[in-house]
Formats: sequence, C-alpha cells, structure tokens
Amino acid sequence: MIKVTAEFSNIISITLNEPIKKRGKDVINTLINKYNQNAVDDKKAIADRTSNFINERIAEIYGDLSTVDQSAEEFKAGRGIADIASQTNVNLEIGAANQQELQEASVQLDIASSMKDFIDSQDGYELLPANVGLADQTIANTTARYNELALERKRLLESSNEKNPIIVNLDQQLDGLKRSMKSSLNSVTNNLSLQVNSLSNQLSSINSRIYSVPKNERALRDITRQQQTTESLYLYLLQKREESQITFASASPKSKVIDRAYLLSKFPVSPKKSIVFLAAIILGVLIPFSIIYIKDLLDNKIHNKLDLEKIAGDIPVIVEIPKLGKKDARLVKKEDRSVLAESLRILRTNLNYIQRSNKTVPNNIFFITSSVPGEGKTFTSSNLAAIYANTGKRVLLIGADIRNPKLYDFFSDDSTPIGPKTKPRRSTKAGLTEYIVDPSLNIQDITNSSQVNENSIDIIFSGKIPPNPTELLMSNRMEELFEKVSKLYDYVIVDTAPLMVVTDTVLISEYASQILYVVKAGATEKKVLEFPLKLKKEGKLKGLSFVVNNVKQSELGYGGKYGYGYGKTVKKWWKFS
Repeated sequence: MIKVTAEFSNIISITLNEPIKKRGKDVINTLINKYNQNAVDDKKAIADRTSNFINERIAEIYGDLSTVDQSAEEFKAGRGIADIASQTNVNLEIGAANQQELQEASVQLDIASSMKDFIDSQDGYELLPANVGLADQTIANTTARYNELALERKRLLESSNEKNPIIVNLDQQLDGLKRSMKSSLNSVTNNLSLQVNSLSNQLSSINSRIYSVPKNERALRDITRQQQTTESLYLYLLQKREESQITFASASPKSKVIDRAYLLSKFPVSPKKSIVFLAAIILGVLIPFSIIYIKDLLDNKIHNKLDLEKIAGDIPVIVEIPKLGKKDARLVKKEDRSVLAESLRILRTNLNYIQRSNKTVPNNIFFITSSVPGEGKTFTSSNLAAIYANTGKRVLLIGADIRNPKLYDFFSDDSTPIGPKTKPRRSTKAGLTEYIVDPSLNIQDITNSSQVNENSIDIIFSGKIPPNPTELLMSNRMEELFEKVSKLYDYVIVDTAPLMVVTDTVLISEYASQILYVVKAGATEKKVLEFPLKLKKEGKLKGLSFVVNNVKQSELGYGGKYGYGYGKTVKKWWKFS
C-alpha cells in the first residue's frame, strides 16, 4: 500500500503485508533501488539520444555551410551582367505585343473548337450560330447558306413531309454544307493550334529573358540568406550539445530514501482470527435467515389453515386435507384410520355443526367448488361422500361440472373406484345434462348405485358435454332436481365448476345450504381469494366455508405446530426396521 504521509506532503509511505518478514523488507528496498536506478537510466538514455542526434545534425550542417559558401563564390565569378534596365524595357515591349497576338489566336481557337463540337453533336438540321467572331469568311458564308436552307426546309415541312423531293434535295444540300463546314473547321482549328503553340514558345523565351535579371539578383540574395541561416543553426546546435552533456553529468535519482524498510509490528496484521470467526458466524446466521426471509416475502401462495384464516376473516376454514403420496389411495375406506380419513371426519363434524347452527337453511345440499381446475374439488367431493356413507347415511354425489367433468377420473362406468393404473371410462347411462334436456327422464334413470370401498353411494354423472351449459343450469329442471334429491337423501354432495373460470356455480348457488371452497396448498395464490370473498360480500355466495387441500404433513395444523397425531405412523429416520 502506498500513501502520502500528510496532506500536500512530498513524502510517501510504502507498506507491504508479507508472511515472511525478511522477504517483505527485501522487496521494498529492492523496489526503491530499482525505481531510482530506472530514473537515472532514463535520463542517461535521453541524454545519449540527444547527443547522437545533435552530432549527426552538426556534421550535416557543416557540409551544407561549406557548399553554400562555394555556391556564392561561383555565382559571382561565373555570371557577367550587362545593362539590366534597358534590356528589360525592350523585352517588355516585345512581350506585350506577343501576348496580344497569343490572346487573339486563343480566342479564335476556342470559338472554332466550340463551333466544331456544336456541329458534331447536331443530329438534325437545326440552325447554326452565326457571327460568332471567326475570322475565316468561308466558314461564315457557309454558315449563312446552311441557316438559309434550314429555314426554307422548316417552312416546307409545315405543308409537306420529309419524303417531298424538294425537301430531300434540301437535305442533301444541308449535308454537303455540314461536311464542308466540318472540314473547314478542322483546318482552321489545326492552323490556330499551331499558331498558339508558336506564340506561346516565343512568349516563354521573352519572359525567360525578362525574368533572368531579377532571378540573378534573387538567387544571390537566396545564397546569402542560406549562408546566414545555416551558420546560425550550426552555432545553436553546438550550444545544445554542451547543454546535453551537462545534463547527463548532473543526472540524479528521482527520490531520496528517508528510512529503509523495517517491521511495523511483531505480531501478524492479518488475518485476524477473531474477526474471521465473527464474520463466519454472522454470515452463517445471516445468509440462511435472509434466504428464508426473501422466500417468505416473495411467497404469495396459501400453505395451510393459518395462512388462509388471515385472509378469510369471519369466513370459517373448517379443515385441512393432507397431501397424498403416489402410493396412497385417493378414496377413503370403511373404518379407515389414515390422516386423510381423520381430516375428512373433522370436515364432516364441522359441516354438521354448521348445519345445526344455521337453522335458516332447510336443505342438506353441499356444493364443492374452487378457483380454477386442479385444486382438488372433485377429490374432496368424492371423499366427503364416502366419509358420510361410512356412517350409514344415504348419500348422493352429483357431477355438476358439465363443462369439464372429473368424476369419471374417480369412478368407472359401473361406479367402481379408479385405481392408479386404471383408465377412467365414461358411464353409458344418462347423466345430468340428459335429465335437464329430456323431461321424460326421472332421477332413477340417471342415478348410479355403487359400492365404493364397502360404502354405498349413489352417483349422478354430468353426462354429455352440452353446447350451452349456462342455459341448461338455469333451467327449472335443476331446481326440481335439487328439491327432490334433498328429500330422498340425507346428504347431497355436488361437484360444481370452478368459480373464476365460469359462472355456472354462481347461477345454482342458491340451491346449496353450504358452499365448500377448496384451496390447494402451495398452488392457490392469496390474491385469487379476493374473488370468492367479494362474491360473499355481495351476497352471491351463501354459507361459504374454506377447505385447504394438499397440505404437507409438516404443515398440518397452525403452521405445522400441531398435527393430527393419529392414523398413519411415520418411522423415525434412525429406525431401519
């Protein structure tokens, strides 16, 4: 580490953390020595390069100075100069006359060339420019004759065509005149070019004679000036060479060592064990808690009864249904002692208590619904029917989800339970939709009596999927069906459509004494529950209760603190047999 000892100070302090003491001191001392030696070497290299350059330039300039002196001597001795003033006047007069002739010849050449180009670019028999300033009278006469014939041809074309013999004759004459003019222009152009070249050569000769006198004077002045410049540069370089030698002789290091390297402390400065241990403990506690906190902060799902009660408010959450393993049976059996069976008995007890408390609702119809498909409403409906049948009650299970029937996943055509490897088969018997559409059908025609795990349950499947499910559910036949089955059975369990997907359940909710809203733990978002709570507040859902399905064994009860404690026995991890 390098730092200034004080503000605006020229002294720096170099610190190095090194596990080997002697090596640390040697590194710093060698670093400073190398730095100073590099500074001296840099100055020496610059001085050597400067001296070499100046010596080379001095040698070159010395030779140039000798050459300039010799040139001045030869120039003065080798040129004899006469009366420069009178010679210059004569040459000026001759040059002015020659310049005038050259200018006139150049103008004539330019006009002739332009006229030639104009004729060459002409396709038809258009008029040619006249009196353009050419001195050749033949070309002027030919041009006048050509324009005269061209005008006559143009007048004749107004009343005739180009095949007229007169016009054909005129065309022949015009072509001949054009060829004649081209030949004349070529001749004139060539003559004028020769004349211009000759006059230019004469003018160059005269100008060379005019310029020779001042050129001699200028050359002499240039030689003298070059002498002075070269001599001054020569003296200047001799002075710089002496300065370079003095600079090299006085070269010194850039820095001065105040103290050689020494140890600041006898004890190690890093790593400090106490700080490392403290940081490890803090990170070991902070990181997992941060992960847990962030995970909890971003979690917007319902996990157990406690999560749901915080949102539901006054609406009861009557049971938690545990999550089943892959090998667990999906339907409870008679005298079943599993955790699933115990949770369904709690659901049955709570429903009976609510029914006795709510005397304003006379019927015994329970609707099972959810927010979206896949949250376990059909699973809850089937098992609730089985748990009521365990007590010897007459139970009817109705598949009212006529858009996406799921009872076929639990019962086959003969109403036997479906196992894990059994493919579901649709019932060949008429179902709910056929009953609504066909007034001739009665309840016995659509009811399937079955033995489900030694429990007697009557099932009405949903039937064929109709094109107009909403209109069917609004039929009077639905009200008639619920009135009759409510009297024929002790409990009627209705598996209805999801609330957030379609309005089917809301349309027939008035026929239910209790509506069980199934929430799937770990899947249903908390924000989704605003929808049934809003419907409850608006009076569209009466007797609403919540059921939490698919709850992990570790989270059963309030935050997993309390569980059922009965039924399935879980072996401890240290027990192998």
